[in-house]
Amino acid sequence: MRPLAIAAVLGLAAPTSFAHAAQNAQGAQRGQVAPAAPALRNILFDAANALGILRGLRQEDSIITTEYWATGTMNTGGQAYKVTAYHVSTNFSFPGMRVDFTRTGPDGQPQRQIHVVS
Repeated sequence: MRPLAIAAVLGLAAPTSFAHAAQNAQGAQRGQVAPAAPALRNILFDAANALGILRGLRQEDSIITTEYWATGTMNTGGQAYKVTAYHVSTNFSFPGMRVDFTRTGPDGQPQRQIHVVS
């Protein structure tokens, strides 16, 4: 999970760094001095801090849980169901996952299912 989070942050930081480099180059051509772009380390730190990844006094990077919410359509056994609520919670400190969803059955009645794994 850590490599994925780092890759996502780098993907967001790269265009910003490129834009700063382009602005600095344009300013230098006009004789203007542009402010220095923030260091990549600072960008990554700020992004991790905003996402709530940094924990403790030493600000160690750790992701304890992730959660996802969705709606849409689910296909089970050739039957399409409308999913009105879908929530997945994954815990990494005590490995486990819970999937809780509500779908509308063929008869129009809501069907709620909860799947748990540890």
